[in-house]
Order: sequence, then C-alpha cells, then structure tokens
Amino acid sequence: FMELMEGWAKTVICGRARLGGMPVGVIAVTTKMVEEVLPADPAMPDSKEIVSVKAGQVWYPDSAFKTAQAIRDMNSEDLPLIIFANWRGFSGGMRDMFDQVLKFGSYIVDALVAYEQPISVYLPPHATLRGGAWVVVDSLINPYFMQMYADPRARGGILEVEATCGIKFRRKDELLTAYRLDNTLQSLKSKLESHTNKNNSKGDSSKSEVDAKQQLPPRHISAANGAAGSTTVAETPVAGKQELLQEIRDREQKVLPSFHQAAAMFVDLHDTPGRMKAKGIINEIVPWESSRKYFYWNIRRRCQMARLAKLVKEALPSLDFFNAEKRVKE
Repeated sequence: FMELMEGWAKTVICGRARLGGMPVGVIAVTTKMVEEVLPADPAMPDSKEIVSVKAGQVWYPDSAFKTAQAIRDMNSEDLPLIIFANWRGFSGGMRDMFDQVLKFGSYIVDALVAYEQPISVYLPPHATLRGGAWVVVDSLINPYFMQMYADPRARGGILEVEATCGIKFRRKDELLTAYRLDNTLQSLKSKLESHTNKNNSKGDSSKSEVDAKQQLPPRHISAANGAAGSTTVAETPVAGKQELLQEIRDREQKVLPSFHQAAAMFVDLHDTPGRMKAKGIINEIVPWESSRKYFYWNIRRRCQMARLAKLVKEALPSLDFFNAEKRVKE
C-alpha cells in the first residue's frame, strides 16, 4: 500500500495498493481524533499557529476535496476502486459551511459519476454509514460500475438509531406501550381510577347533604349539625391519591428504559446488512474474514466484463453499459 497526499486532510486515507497482485485504488477513513496544524503567516507578524482537533468518520471540506481528487486520479489511471465506507456524515458547522463543504462533497459525486472502472463500496466490521455520507457513495450514482457490500457486523442508514427513535417512537409512544404491556402499571392505573371514582361519588353525596341542609329552616340547621357530630369531618382522600401517583411515576421511570432499549434494538434491525440486502441496497453480505478472496475474483471478473462492454459500446454507441453487458453474455 502506498498512501497519497499523506500530510493533507488526515481524516481520509487514500492510496494505491495491490490485491492479489492486481493494482487497485483505496479510500479509507480515520476513526481516531486528528490534529490539524495551520502554520502562522510569515507576512503577518500578529498571526499565530492554530491547532484544531477533528473527529474521525466525518468528511470535512479538505477531506472531501482530497477524496474527490483521489477518485479523479485513480480514474485517470484506470484503476478499480475500493472504498471502505465508515462515515457518519459531513461536518455541519458554520465555519465548514463557509469553507464550502457541500461544494467539495458534490465533487465526490461528480468524480464517481465519471468513473469508468469497477467501484466496490464495502462496509467493514463495526462500520457505520450515515447521513450525507450514504448519499455520496450510494450505488445509484453510477449503477453499472458501483456496487455496495457489507460485513454482517456493519450498520447503515440515513439516521442514527437514537435519532430514529426520537422521531418514530417518542416518549408518549413509550408510555402507551408500557401501559399496554406492563401489568403493574395497568393495576396502578385501575386503582387510581377506582379511587377517583370513589371520591367523586363521595363528593356527590356530600353535596346532596349540603343542598338538603340549605333547604331546612335556619332553626333546624344547627340541630342537624349537632346530630351529625364528628361524622361531618371526612377524611381527605388527597394523600392516597398522591401515593398512587408517586407509585405510577416510579414504575414509569423503572420500565421506560427497557422499552426504549427494545425500540432501539428494533430500529437497529432495519440497519443490518440482511435488511439492506433484502431492500436491494447492497449486492452481497461479505464477511471480513473472506473479503480479500471475494473481492479479488469479484473485481477481476467485473474488470473483464467492463472491458468487453466498452468494446461493444464503441461498436454500438446507442447501447448503455447494461445492454452492452447483456450482448456480451449472449
């Protein structure tokens, strides 16, 4: 492996390599934090050296431009390209926007569209492809030459798991599910309802007694109050209701994390390679342990097929690459 542009935009690694003796271009990503040093301007006495830290798995303006430039160089050399995709997206800070991160991201798309050699986008173990990074390396950009593959332990999707849960399964949905499935919450809720109904009925009877007393002559009201004695002082039901409410709140705090975890696991199933293959997003699930052998024969076959399809297309310019390959197979 020979790295290109090593000192520039260190969050992306680009270079040339050999796979079983076959020359290929490689684009990978740095997963660790990287320090970027901007030297002082010798023409400005007040300028100072600036050291900034950049996160891995993110495309910044310089790393996006480096990626696009490397793709163009490898295309000019007719090299098949392997992209080890492990990006969470593009940097979205205001400074990066002023540095034209979107413009350089579009350069990547333009370079991939113009690529005329097999491109293999591979998600290695524990890799994550999210957000705008997925859009940039999607196989629909160049459907004939680009193909996507993934290790069984990789994950891919536009949104992160927690972001999807925050949109599709919010707290109110977690509460509805908890009250539907948790027997303790159902019991506490029924107790609270019966307690409330009982107090309402007591309140109605007390109100009727007060109305009856108000209809008595004034000389009989004091006698009625004396006959009632201590029974007029009813025990307040507020304390019992507050205890039930506190028990319900404690139970909710105890069970909601479990339901949130179950929702996150369900969302994560949507991002697995098996689901991606079922939806036609990736071409094949390739374990990391057998990926070297698989890609060697895969790229070798695709290179030969692309060479023959180009010859057919030169003879019949009206055909696209898919129909030209069909003619070759016939």
